[in-house]
Amino acid sequence: MGKNSVLVTDENGYVHILKGKCIGAGGEGEIYEIENEPDVVAKIYYPKYRTQDRQEKIRAMLETDYRLLPEYSWPICMLFIDSNFCGFMMTKLSGYEQLIDFYVFDNRRKYSWAKYVAVAMNIAAVVGTLHEHGLIIGDLKPENILVNTSDCKVAFVDTDSYDIRTASGKIYPCLVATPEFAAPELQGLDTLSIRNRSVFSTNTDCFCLAVILFRLLMNGVHPFACSSTSLSVSEYQPVSNIKNYRCAFFKETSLDGRLERTIQAPDINILPSKIQLLFKKAFLSKDNRPDAASWYYALLDLRKNLCRCAVKHEHEFYSHLDRCPWCSFESSYISKLKQIKSDIKQNEIKDKRRDGDFKEYLKQFGKNSVSNQSTNNTVQSSSSNLSGSYYYDTDNKGKIAYYIAWIVVIIIIIIWLFLL
Repeated sequence: MGKNSVLVTDENGYVHILKGKCIGAGGEGEIYEIENEPDVVAKIYYPKYRTQDRQEKIRAMLETDYRLLPEYSWPICMLFIDSNFCGFMMTKLSGYEQLIDFYVFDNRRKYSWAKYVAVAMNIAAVVGTLHEHGLIIGDLKPENILVNTSDCKVAFVDTDSYDIRTASGKIYPCLVATPEFAAPELQGLDTLSIRNRSVFSTNTDCFCLAVILFRLLMNGVHPFACSSTSLSVSEYQPVSNIKNYRCAFFKETSLDGRLERTIQAPDINILPSKIQLLFKKAFLSKDNRPDAASWYYALLDLRKNLCRCAVKHEHEFYSHLDRCPWCSFESSYISKLKQIKSDIKQNEIKDKRRDGDFKEYLKQFGKNSVSNQSTNNTVQSSSSNLSGSYYYDTDNKGKIAYYIAWIVVIIIIIIWLFLL
């Protein structure tokens, strides 16, 4: 046993030796390898999270055999230190990376579109398995999903945050909902509201699932992200758009076309009409969103109907389309990017010109002020023989007037620049 090793016991009294150095840490605890047990790890909670409520929640999770959920870091058994609950044992995951690193736009060239379709299909299948066992995730988000980019297998972590319900009806709620992935009906709820009433369901899970699948299929773009040339985009960010059912990808929710796709987003018509309809129903209706099984079979059909581009063999697309949509996207993207760079350059030139005019103005203003001040000082000096106190007073007034003039001019210029 190592110098910093820790002894823990499971519910059956078996002793396990935790290796001294943790291999991962989160907000509530740390992950440790176990000596002579290479296939499992231990999650040890920080002392303040070793509560009776947490112990009861893990016990409730153990009502579902972890072998039924092989893609989840599900509890295998509870662990104790000196007979006090401290955490649980779970299957060790290796060879995975964060899903978000897999689907972000900057990494898309590393993988084929077929691989993104396969990963999306596997995620739908894994979520469907959990729902079939009467379980709910709650805060379903990509940060808690891992992917093996070689075989497209996925794994779900942080399962002890799930919305757990026992056979007797007791609920151990998920206590958070990530706004960028949460259904409209969950937006704006605080932790107390979530804790005191049952707000999560398979239906809310299916909204989160649709957002994740969309990002996998559509260049990593969030379905509720948008751009606009006629609106203040700051008022139309994803969370606000989710809450108000605004989506640039569908005509009836794009504010008559004023909400536009972001530059990285392909046209939604790259997808089969069936999948487009599934997204539309998931995002724009509150009830009866497409379930995981619907997504799985639609994605399976898409995967079976992929073909390669005759010009660029790395491009894969839905075979029912007349031409490769990725060639069109790349051409459009490069054109838009050039235009953006050109606009930025023109704005920089305008800013430099404006700064140059401003500096020249200040230079001329400074010369005039110095000249005026010299004249005033000469007049005052010639009259100083009349009264010393009068000379002192007028000199201070001149300085005050000088500084006030500067302040007024600067304020006027700032307002002028702001109005531009």
